Amino acid sequence: LAAASAVVRTINNLIQGLLNTANGLLSDISAVMGAFRDLMETVVYPQNLIDRARGLVASMIATFRGLLSSIFNVNGAPKHEIVFVYDGRFVEESVYALPALHGREANGDPLRATWRALEAFDENHRLAPEGLRVLLSSTQ
Repeated sequence: LAAASAVVRTINNLIQGLLNTANGLLSDISAVMGAFRDLMETVVYPQNLIDRARGLVASMIATFRGLLSSIFNVNGAPKHEIVFVYDGRFVEESVYALPALHGREANGDPLRATWRALEAFDENHRLAPEGLRVLLSSTQ
């Protein structure tokens, strides 16, 4: 369990680093665009910002797979997220034998992540965000 706790702490630190990078990129995008945009408005980002996002993420992680944007509703409220998709491997190989990983959401709620094959997702077991299945299938 000590090894699993150390792995979860490491994952949380990596995720926090990615979030900090994403926040910086979003600040840059907002500055270039000149104003915050309405949630449902389509924004075409300049190619140099997209290239910068790819470069920053690629410098932190071995294999960057893609960047997805998702607009959805939670309890009737519109939400938007930007998802960085990348390949990574745990240094501690024993993590792959665990049935689940436990952590915390940003708001402190408990989080349980399990290992699943891509084929395990269907209309009853949704894979989010939209486009993730296609991205993962095209880069395997």
